[in-house]
Amino acid sequence: MYRPFLSQILIFTLLIVFSCNKNPVSVPVISLNELNEEFEIYLTDIISDIRIVPLEFVKAHPLTNRSRINVGKKYILCTARDALLQYNSEGRFLRILAVRGKGPGEIERFSYPVVDKDERYVYLRNDYSDGKIERINLESGEFEKPIPVAFSSAVETFAYVDNDKFLIIPSNWAPTEYYYFIQDIEGNFISGHEMKRDGLIQLNFRYIRPQQLREDYLYSHSKFTGDTVFRINQKSMKPYFVFGGKGNTNDIGKPGYNPFVRGCTNEYIFLENWLSEENGGAIKENYFYLMDPDLEVFNIGTVKNDIIGSEYRGEDLRDLYWDKIIAEGDIITIEISAMEFLSSASGNPDEIPMDFRQRIFAIADTLTENDNQVLLIGKPKRLEIKK
Repeated sequence: MYRPFLSQILIFTLLIVFSCNKNPVSVPVISLNELNEEFEIYLTDIISDIRIVPLEFVKAHPLTNRSRINVGKKYILCTARDALLQYNSEGRFLRILAVRGKGPGEIERFSYPVVDKDERYVYLRNDYSDGKIERINLESGEFEKPIPVAFSSAVETFAYVDNDKFLIIPSNWAPTEYYYFIQDIEGNFISGHEMKRDGLIQLNFRYIRPQQLREDYLYSHSKFTGDTVFRINQKSMKPYFVFGGKGNTNDIGKPGYNPFVRGCTNEYIFLENWLSEENGGAIKENYFYLMDPDLEVFNIGTVKNDIIGSEYRGEDLRDLYWDKIIAEGDIITIEISAMEFLSSASGNPDEIPMDFRQRIFAIADTLTENDNQVLLIGKPKRLEIKK
């Protein structure tokens, strides 16, 4: 299988960014002008040990292409339009964990399901403004005592960190002066990153998903100077890298580079870049990248799904990055609609690898176009590059 040669495109320069104490910070600048060549990669280039898991159809609560899915080692959790569903690791339906509503055992607005590392509980924001996080026991399916949020803050999104601690990102109207803060399970404030309104880059957290954790770091793009991605953990919030055209400070911020973090695994950050007329201006083009922990970047033009014989480019590639990649640490999942799965199985049978052909045909025989998604679940692996 072809492996692209990638020359060294990472240019380091000193970029002056205002931190809390206004000390200059050295930030890597990635020169997008050196990333003009687009590469074609295969799913099996970046995913190993792939399992094919169809999600059992629940007639009263069908999933949609906007369902929010959390894939763990023991459970798969999915939001339908009006319910949160629990499946086992093979996609068999176990129970309805919660339904939409305002009463006991109900959730007014479903957020992304956040699960602790041992898969004991799923945590949900009930509503943007109620200042608490709901907790459901995944063994019993029962609601337990909700977790109060420090300062009674309205929650935009949040992530489970470790040892029953949470990283909370307050909503814009929350009564707090922190971009984010850490609290314990009792709602006690531990630490936070204070807002500064004297030139500090502000962050746009509304696109962050809980899946954007990698090795206990959260990644976010910035709000007003959209060329910067920040790396956040319990102790600090620091610029991680900058998208630039020529790799120098004069070019930063002018062309309108807007990197968005679409997902993270232990091996890659999935990045989309909106190239606009200027920061915050009209979007001209979209580009898609993979970045490894060494900040080596691949400009992705096509992803070939060599498991079911389909491919993603153009709008299909955008949809893959936006909605179909579920990347969570040491698990990566590709979400395939029943329609796409059936179309590929019937239209491209000779392109399906022999190792998967029997399994795919057996699943296809049980599906209709209206069934739930099929998940390709595996482990992230590093691209092999010929030097």
